[in-house]
Amino acid sequence: MASGRAATSSSILVNAAGTSKTLSASLWWDSFVVLSDDLDRATAGPSVPDALAKRIKSHHAWLRGSVSMFGKPNDASRSALEVGEVAVGEHRLTVKPELKEAALRASKCLNLDEVQSYILVKRSSEVSPTIRDADAEEFLHLVSVRYYLERQCLLKCIRRIFVHASDVSDSTDPIRDEASLLISEEIDRKLISIIEDSFSTASSVKAEAEFTISSLEETLIEVNLILDILFLTFYDNFSRCNGRQWITLCSIFKDILCGSYGVGKFVASVEAKNSFHYAKAQLLLILIETLDFENLLRMIHDEVPLSGGCSAFSVGDILEMDVEISKLPEFSLVESGPLILAWAVFLCLVLSLPESNTNLEIDHTSYARRAFEFAPFNYLLGVLCSSIFRESDGPVSGYRGILRTFISAFIASYEVSYQKEHSSLDMISSILCEVYDGEESLCMQFWDKDSFVDGPIRSVLHMLEEEYPFQISELIRFLSAVCHGTWPANCVYNYLERMNGVTTIYTIPCVADGVGYGHQIESHHPVSIPSIEGITIPQGTHGYILKVLQEDTTLVRWEFPHSGVSFLLITLAQELHSCNYKKACDIIGLLSRMVSSNKDLCFALMHVDKSLAVQTSNNLGQIEKHVRIDIAKVFCNSIFKYVRDVNNADILSKTFGLLAEMMKCAPYHVFDAAFECNIFTSQLSSPSSDWLLSGALARMLFAAYEGNGDCSSLTSSVLDFTTQVLRKGADADDIISPLIVFSIKYIMINHVNWKHKECSRWKTTLRVFELVKSCLQVKPFSSKLGGIIWEILLYDSSVHGVLWSILSVLTRLLHDSYRSNYHGLKDIEDIQLVLCNGLDIIYHILSNLPEGCHWYMMLYCSLTLVILSGFTAKSTIGYHGFVIFIEAVFFYHCSNIIDVLS
Repeated sequence: MASGRAATSSSILVNAAGTSKTLSASLWWDSFVVLSDDLDRATAGPSVPDALAKRIKSHHAWLRGSVSMFGKPNDASRSALEVGEVAVGEHRLTVKPELKEAALRASKCLNLDEVQSYILVKRSSEVSPTIRDADAEEFLHLVSVRYYLERQCLLKCIRRIFVHASDVSDSTDPIRDEASLLISEEIDRKLISIIEDSFSTASSVKAEAEFTISSLEETLIEVNLILDILFLTFYDNFSRCNGRQWITLCSIFKDILCGSYGVGKFVASVEAKNSFHYAKAQLLLILIETLDFENLLRMIHDEVPLSGGCSAFSVGDILEMDVEISKLPEFSLVESGPLILAWAVFLCLVLSLPESNTNLEIDHTSYARRAFEFAPFNYLLGVLCSSIFRESDGPVSGYRGILRTFISAFIASYEVSYQKEHSSLDMISSILCEVYDGEESLCMQFWDKDSFVDGPIRSVLHMLEEEYPFQISELIRFLSAVCHGTWPANCVYNYLERMNGVTTIYTIPCVADGVGYGHQIESHHPVSIPSIEGITIPQGTHGYILKVLQEDTTLVRWEFPHSGVSFLLITLAQELHSCNYKKACDIIGLLSRMVSSNKDLCFALMHVDKSLAVQTSNNLGQIEKHVRIDIAKVFCNSIFKYVRDVNNADILSKTFGLLAEMMKCAPYHVFDAAFECNIFTSQLSSPSSDWLLSGALARMLFAAYEGNGDCSSLTSSVLDFTTQVLRKGADADDIISPLIVFSIKYIMINHVNWKHKECSRWKTTLRVFELVKSCLQVKPFSSKLGGIIWEILLYDSSVHGVLWSILSVLTRLLHDSYRSNYHGLKDIEDIQLVLCNGLDIIYHILSNLPEGCHWYMMLYCSLTLVILSGFTAKSTIGYHGFVIFIEAVFFYHCSNIIDVLS
């Protein structure tokens, strides 16, 4: 076995004199938990600090050997603990009897080198000395947790190195240099060997049952990390996978599916099962990635033969790989189906190359038919939609990019229009939507006409457009997915503005025999578009038949240049008027995505009547004169319809979000529409009375978190809208007060008790605090609305309770993260931002207190000191809060307050 071999062999006794023994320096390691955090912070900055570059260089042996540097129990290390002192390189360990006993037990349970176990026990005892003395079992569990944390952080360090190396182009970057060195030392081979060892030994560790199960679960997490690294080594051409490596990986994949390793039988927890299934998906994606479809598509594009030296595989390699593919088990084709389909596509592309070798007499179509019997696209879509994939901190963008290339190669290899009849087009479209959604770089490549990889995929967009606007949902969903980024959003808008055809049902008096798809026809009378009132296709328009529905009824695609944006807005208005919210929600989602990605498009949407395409249609008499769309007014009118049904939370959320974006661009127009539709009206026509929509919106928020388990989207969009109303409508106190008061009193007080997705919990609180800060900054105490807000903040005990509760909880979380030196970086950033904003609110309150409220400062200062006491000296939040406290204290009558506090 390769795992642990390096450390075991290097731990041979070098020198022994008296009561001290010297062992190899390779047994020692500095904390990889700390290095992992430092790498995360450094790679997010403009350059890598010199001190970190030196630390990376000093850790090279461990980075190269990975987790195999943690050795197995051996006589040399065991005997070394019998003496009083052990020298591990330049480090000296004084062997304490009580720690030695714990180390030997940990060594047995963790199957770890005795000296390395002692190092772990020593470090754990320094962190939790009371646990060591009180409970041996709990202390052993703590050592185990620290051990696996060190292993996983070591792997995360390697992964971060390759992620950073793929993101930078500077050839002198020290992290990129380390990645290049690891590749030159064939770390990919080492990782493959470790994966084999991990699966072979995962279920056979000789230890207590609970530690066997625990080690299996932790091993699966490590396998996930190793596969991430392996993927990155082949990604962006760091290293090329040869035929022998591909066969080895395929063999591992086959053994996992067959159950040869037996790991699947022992996984118990939900997390472990997810990790196991994710490992299979990762290995599948690596196998697809290393078939190098992008290179094959380029070779076809450039007409380069297989013998041209551009491929990593020879004809002999391909024949051997084909033998390995044929060994995949029939009973697990649900998971191996995508690989068999990928192999069919690979063979098809290879045989399409110039001067294709006659020795490759393999029938790729038989593989394709075999794969499709088990719905390979369903499995891939399931992987993309799984929570473990979406929430992974691994190279998810890279995995999506590989699937995009694979789908492109599939489309280039086979007739997708044929697949349309077999419902595979919908699956392909769904996969592509998941692939492109949120990936700005992929969206930019999609709209780049010179991208040969995206060329075949663009044909999917054209096929989805064929039945527009007769069938529109899939087209809208696809356009929403490829709309991330300023330029892609502009491309989507231009694509819609320059549409050349529409599809309608058309009755032909007598359909001749043999008439079918593609048959050319001409309209003998004006044709109305059922889903879009007020627009007519003129007589004499040419088109072609898409489908014969009945004897005299056909589906016809007409040549009809028009503004697709205008069509969408008219359709939206009609759908909202008729309360058909499903299609309306899809359209609002696309509009929202366009505006959030490119602010300039907001003006275009609000003045679509003035666009060149609409003006041309008006001049040709294709649009009736009464057809005008004020999208802001349409949205404002619809809000009162939404709130009648608590199931409309999704479309209400998107509407508030889009109105917030529109208010940034054209506040006066949106305010006029909102005033006209009575959006801001209070129940008793008084600034201090409840908002007219407060009861209905409160019910929707309650229903959202009770029914869906998450109300983050609706809460955030309402807060965003309220913040924009406050900033843009600062002079309209009487009108906007009810909405502002509702958001501060109801949402701020209640949101802490609502259910949120884990990733959005503190983001919602951050929006609440940002709204409160905006109120304090925009509205002085003397204004009407300012007076109401200040009265709430000064005298409402429920607001005080929520504010201090949030700050106390987050203080404890952040303090615990500093103590453990390990926490999710994204959570840390959110928590820090919420705390800073909360302390800022306290500062604004203290620095703007009216006369006679100095007693309030004493209360706030006392509570602030309690919060700050929870931070360590090195905490940046603690420093931030301390500065706020000092500034506030000296702002008003500091001598009296200091006397009281002292």
